[in-house]
Amino acid sequence: PDAKNAPDSAAATAPDSANTALSARTASETAEIERITAWLATYDADQPLVVVTIYNAYDDVLECVECLLSTLSPAVPVLLLDDASPDVRVRDTLAPLATANGVGYLRKETNRGIVDSANLAFRLSTPRDVVILNSDILLPVGWLERLRVAAYSRSNIATATPLTNNGVIYSVPYRNQPIEHFVRGMTLETIDERIARTSLHLRPVVPTAITFCTYFRRTALDAVGLYDEIFSPGYGEEVDFSQRATITGFSNIIVDDLFVFHKGSRSFGTSERKQRIQDAHEAIVRQRFPWHAAQVMEIERDNDDPLFAAVDRARGALLGYRIAVDATCINDDHVTGTQVGTLELLRALATAEGRTYTLTAIVTDHVTLKALAGVDALVDKVLRVSEIEGMPVHSFDLVHRPFQVNTMEDLQRLRRWGRRFAVSHLDCIAFSNPNYSRTPAEWFAFRRLTRLVFSLADGVAFISKDAADDAAHRGLHISPERSEVVYFGVDHQTTAVPTPPANHERFDSRPFLLMLGTNFRHKNRTFALHLLGALMEQHGWDGNLVFAGPRIMTGGSNEAEAHAKLSSRAMAARVFDVGPVSDAEKEWLLAHAALVLYPSVYEGFGIVPFEAAQQNTPTLATRMTSVGEVLGDGPVFLESFDAEREAATAWKLLTDARAAQVQVAAIRERAEVFTWRKVAERAEAFYDRLLANQSRSQHLSDLVQMMQAYEHDRVHEEYAALSASYAELNTWANGLNRRVLAMEKKPFYRLLGRL
Repeated sequence: PDAKNAPDSAAATAPDSANTALSARTASETAEIERITAWLATYDADQPLVVVTIYNAYDDVLECVECLLSTLSPAVPVLLLDDASPDVRVRDTLAPLATANGVGYLRKETNRGIVDSANLAFRLSTPRDVVILNSDILLPVGWLERLRVAAYSRSNIATATPLTNNGVIYSVPYRNQPIEHFVRGMTLETIDERIARTSLHLRPVVPTAITFCTYFRRTALDAVGLYDEIFSPGYGEEVDFSQRATITGFSNIIVDDLFVFHKGSRSFGTSERKQRIQDAHEAIVRQRFPWHAAQVMEIERDNDDPLFAAVDRARGALLGYRIAVDATCINDDHVTGTQVGTLELLRALATAEGRTYTLTAIVTDHVTLKALAGVDALVDKVLRVSEIEGMPVHSFDLVHRPFQVNTMEDLQRLRRWGRRFAVSHLDCIAFSNPNYSRTPAEWFAFRRLTRLVFSLADGVAFISKDAADDAAHRGLHISPERSEVVYFGVDHQTTAVPTPPANHERFDSRPFLLMLGTNFRHKNRTFALHLLGALMEQHGWDGNLVFAGPRIMTGGSNEAEAHAKLSSRAMAARVFDVGPVSDAEKEWLLAHAALVLYPSVYEGFGIVPFEAAQQNTPTLATRMTSVGEVLGDGPVFLESFDAEREAATAWKLLTDARAAQVQVAAIRERAEVFTWRKVAERAEAFYDRLLANQSRSQHLSDLVQMMQAYEHDRVHEEYAALSASYAELNTWANGLNRRVLAMEKKPFYRLLGRL
């Protein structure tokens, strides 16, 4: 298929004698060229000439031409340029085929290789642009339109080459690994559609075109010249042209929204003479452009280059991205809101319609699969931390930790596990409140770590708009393209059978208020105690108050303060703290409570009111921070922390069944906004946006290394300069010393020395 693949007799022609071979045209060949020139003049001058360079490979040629005719408008001139193929079937088939379809067919009488064919096409097509095609390629619908749009995306583009399966460093889906088949049995149309749909349209600038399919702009041909005939019959000519274009000020680009299938050089021989010509031409390239080989090697390794981003995007479109969710918060003990959120996010992502990425859950070494509540059967893989440590760095395209980073070790792991990583910032409670850390030093360290995470993370997800605003208010800034509000879902269903907590008989003989959550100060258990007292005093309510949740005895706890509020024996007898509860016990408490209290001062989201509504139990909540945003305007709220004033609202919900049901209905209606399906959609869109960007963490690391290398080079330069100065000074000092010694030998100076 490559016209550069001349037979051994032509391949034996030395580069320095190629000009003579190229200049020789017979009268009949010249007449054919004139005929093609006249034929081409019948087409609109704005249309590029599409040239298929042909040498043997009969079956491939027919398949290529058939594909070409089915994908191009008749308004586009197509020239089949036969480099004197020995297989007579090529001529006998293509000549009548071309005539029947209004296509140009030109057969050279002597095989001269790709350089001659390309230059012939460049000359006779003036003043048009030219597209050079190998005959061993297959083209998708709309290929020329996309190729041309990319070629004209900037005024100084010389060449535009599409992505392919078999194009050295431009190969997809495997970086730097050409293949000669359709990946995973996909069709050309499927591969091209996926790449085009997900393309970032980066149009990376590259060192050279690879002319299996390349668009040449006439402005570059006029300014740079044609192929250098010293490279006849082939090898190195496209590198030479591309590099000459580069140093003239033009660019060579990759069209990253187009895929062209390239079978590879089917008719190329392996004779020693051909290898010698290839080696000789590579030597010319090295001599002319000594940086080229090193530049190609750098691009092969560079994970920050736009070409890598384009190839990586295509790989993700074809093979699916590798996404992992850090689920190391899961344990076999009590279930927290963070654990629920992590499990439900995994469940929603794993069951998302049309999922194209592989999904891995990362868990600690000691957790049992039972704790994953069936998620392990939905994801593609569950990996323990120790297993990942033995895997290569950046085994995932993206790792999402749906909760905050608490240690430097966690941050380092995220950077090591994924090429990109994202974290969910749940709230700023621990960042803003020094009382929630054991020591001031621990608090300051956590604040520094949080700022570092915001700097290094490729993305930060917030579980409410208020949480995002609060972070910015506290100086945790992040650009819009790196952030997203990905709300919590509230429609998850528990499989736990409601089970009463131990000794529930102490309080459930009467109606009871329920507060779920830890005894952190911001949860505001103190208000619940005041409200109980006000209900007792104002309305003679004989109900109880039940606290359920982990007890934090130090730091942020208000345990002592809460107990001090139990000023009377009557109130003390009405208050019960059942401590941590299981999922089943929580469901029972929510179902049996008369009213759930949620007087929290500070929340990142606020899921308890929705859990209560699922059990048909009303919740009386504050509007503060995210709670008002999440619950909307439908429910009745606590408008103050004055228990005497708010007792009337609580009493109405306790005694008026209709008011209670209206409250439940308002919260249930709001719950429809926060489904896990919608969470998965927002998360996937966020992931896709992050995957479209270069790795921030890796980029910053590269910048640090570049700065260190620059500093190293600068120090060495200064040292060399100082060494040169010192050598000069030393030479001067030695000369002075010699003069002094010479003077000391004179009698006058010997006398002075004795005196």
